Amino acid sequence: MNVNAQTSVAEATINIRTTHEIKNTLAHAAALYQQPITTFLLEAAFEQAKRVLQEHETITLSNVERERFFALLESSDEPNDFLKAAMSEYLEEQ
Repeated sequence: MNVNAQTSVAEATINIRTTHEIKNTLAHAAALYQQPITTFLLEAAFEQAKRVLQEHETITLSNVERERFFALLESSDEPNDFLKAAMSEYLEEQ
């Protein structure tokens, strides 16, 4: 996603204080991409944020783990006492 899309309106502000060295390095990199430093920073930060969220919100299973997971889902075992208690507790919190 392009953070500079014409259809979106910038509504929030992020202020960043840094050293001259970091700013110069970022400005140099942005110039190589022919972008303003703000666009360069936002696109890089946005892409990194999406990767972090995906890593923390996605479970990756090996083939063995996946097969075991599906086998457990398909099993017709009745819930044990621990699971029943956990479900009751969950429903009370809702």
